[in-house]
Amino acid sequence: MGFTPQQVKEMSFWEFACAWEGFKHFNGVKSKDEGTASIERLRELGLTDG
Repeated sequence: MGFTPQQVKEMSFWEFACAWEGFKHFNGVKSKDEGTASIERLRELGLTDG
């Protein structure tokens, strides 16, 4: 992606995730599972209330 290890260490998870999504889009990477996270998986990751 072109980042140095130091740049990656300084990024938040969300900054890196957005950069990764942009990289995939620009390079034509397709994911068959895109956007299919279950509510249980989101809870496991701590991304929902409850």
